[in-house]
Amino acid sequence: MKKIILFAILSFLFACDTNKPIETSDFYLINKSGKDINIYIYRKNGTKDIDTLNYKNEESRLPEASSTGGFFGILNTDSSLNINTMDSCLVIFNNKDSILHYRYLPKNPFRKYYDNNSKRNMIFPSNYTYSTKSNKNIKHTLITYTFTEQDYLDAKQ
Repeated sequence: MKKIILFAILSFLFACDTNKPIETSDFYLINKSGKDINIYIYRKNGTKDIDTLNYKNEESRLPEASSTGGFFGILNTDSSLNINTMDSCLVIFNNKDSILHYRYLPKNPFRKYYDNNSKRNMIFPSNYTYSTKSNKNIKHTLITYTFTEQDYLDAKQ
């Protein structure tokens, strides 16, 4: 009986992968548009979030806390910027000029917009910049989306 217990304990210990690094990530929105921006998030169910993300010109910060579990940890949080539940978002520059970022383009869009094929649409993770630093124990990914002057010009047209 002691051999069976010892075998079970040793099997468990050797089955664990202790060499796999811990994955962490930070997610930043960066405003380099030259204007202050407000971001209103709309959910797939049509509701608008109470939280509005406000970024001054040249501001760079996390819209939510850093996450463990890599990029998918960020995507699956309950924070304001949960990309999985976002239907669209409205970005307003200097409280005046605006552009919508759509997940699915409606039949009759009523504003200037980036559709789901645009490389400037912030809803899609493929439009973000990723940089990863790794060592033996930690794999850290920095994920950023940068609002540019071109975003402002697209909203202004």
